[in-house]
Amino acid sequence: MMYHISEHEIDFVVFEQTKGILCIEAKAGQIHYCDGAWRYGNGDIIKHNGPFKQASAFSHNLINYIKDCGAGHLLKKCKIMYAVCFPSVSKVKFGHPSMPPDSDSDYDLILFKESPDDIKNSITSLFSLDIEGAVQNTLLSNQDVKTLMEGVLAPKLNLLPIAEI
Repeated sequence: MMYHISEHEIDFVVFEQTKGILCIEAKAGQIHYCDGAWRYGNGDIIKHNGPFKQASAFSHNLINYIKDCGAGHLLKKCKIMYAVCFPSVSKVKFGHPSMPPDSDSDYDLILFKESPDDIKNSITSLFSLDIEGAVQNTLLSNQDVKTLMEGVLAPKLNLLPIAEI
């Protein structure tokens, strides 16, 4: 039985042959962590236990889906990670205290309002992070890329080619 994966579970999936796959969950508006939950500026709780858990869950679902598609062997050769984008929040205003107490490492996985000014470097920096339990160096052949694109990503995600990262 195939594992269900939907493009509606995550906002962006960045794939680059030499870097890997980066799943990005974006939350617009003012975002903060307060009273044990991620909240929008108006105080409403963000669904899916917050953006980090949503992005993490999607990346794990993607890993399971890759396995179910018969491409599990590529997981040893491809870094898969996630990040969160707060396009309306300045890094300076967000501040480290806005994070849940157990998520110090998550702070490095955030793209802020300033990030689109240099999105290429921001994404490259994310890919350069050492992620516990993840492949650190992506080594995909052209055939591996074809397998991922045609057999895994293209059938389930709405893909748009962009300039090289």
